Amino acid sequence: MSQICPRCHTHTRTNPCQHCGASFLPGEASTPAIAATATISPGGYQIQSVVARGGMGIVLRGRRLRDGLSVALKAPRHRHAQSRERFTREARALASLQHPRVLQLIDIDATAAGTPLLITSYHPGETLAERLTRPTLLSVEEFAQLARGTAEALHHCHARGVMHRDIKPENIVLGKDGPVLIDFGLALLTADVHNHRLTPEGLSLGTPPYAAPEQLRNPLHSSPKSDCYSYGVVLRECFHRVDWQGSHSLARLWQDLINRLTAEDPRRRPQAMSILQAWPRPSVNTLQRPRKIRTRFLVWAALCAGCIGALLLVTPIIQSQTPHATITRMDGWLDEHGRGTVMIPLAEDQSVNIHAENGTQIRLLGSGSFTHGPIRVRGNSSGVVSVRVASSDERWYLKIHRQR
Repeated sequence: MSQICPRCHTHTRTNPCQHCGASFLPGEASTPAIAATATISPGGYQIQSVVARGGMGIVLRGRRLRDGLSVALKAPRHRHAQSRERFTREARALASLQHPRVLQLIDIDATAAGTPLLITSYHPGETLAERLTRPTLLSVEEFAQLARGTAEALHHCHARGVMHRDIKPENIVLGKDGPVLIDFGLALLTADVHNHRLTPEGLSLGTPPYAAPEQLRNPLHSSPKSDCYSYGVVLRECFHRVDWQGSHSLARLWQDLINRLTAEDPRRRPQAMSILQAWPRPSVNTLQRPRKIRTRFLVWAALCAGCIGALLLVTPIIQSQTPHATITRMDGWLDEHGRGTVMIPLAEDQSVNIHAENGTQIRLLGSGSFTHGPIRVRGNSSGVVSVRVASSDERWYLKIHRQR
């Protein structure tokens, strides 16, 4: 039976090819991807099984012979020049990334038949898409972990000049240490945007339910904020599979963030870095020798900041202490109407002066009119004071004086 050799593209009646000696699987249509499964690569990687087949490539599971390391091997599905260029672009993108939440490039190899192989880290966990099909709801903690891990992956990619362009549940693997972003087959380096011509203008790129509107209109108009849109769609899909029992106020705040991420106008979407800044990372800058702070207050403040900051896009709180007062600076993102609500941890027997900065206006929730402040508030039995903020800018800025 005659088959087409994947290396020299000539008909051969023997395997290996009678013309060039390349090996391939007998009885199957010969393509570079299928040929990859029949060989041990010259670089010393043994192919064990097929993990997935896609329109542009095939993903294989294998191991490195010298140390037994489990790896994933990706081969292009076709031999034409455009397929090779995509392969090269994906390799360049992965080579610039090094983060635990991102697929890692280990090596670049080729089969004996000349089919190129990307050797990457292997992640055996289920994908987010598979997790969402299970009847068990996500816990709030599970949802927060995958949301933060994916945001960290996006921030790293964008900081290194890489746009993924295909963020979807199928491309997020839920590993034991957190989510991992995989499949950079459509990735594009921002430096190559003006030279990118692999997808003709007028044809969409990405997965339509998750791709940003500007990406669907023209792939050349993709930007890092297009990835943020796709990330928001993924969060929205997860949102409806979370057990929010007892956390309804928290759910509303997540919904606000998702709405901002999926805004039609890319300018209204937060960057991945801004999303990460939503998770508070308090740091103390001691201007003078600080007095000892009570452990109970620190625990209470950390719990409140963790729940509130992550969802109100509050950037890290910077505190400085003087012998008579503690100054806390907070900032974050407003909604599309230029409004927002900030909840400040405040014990019942404490009072603070709240100052608005950089054009921000403030008022107490449910009373009064907006002012540049300062306003003085006293804590109540709830342990939290709510303040409305407004600005013509996209962000709000507050300075809080706590008397000691």
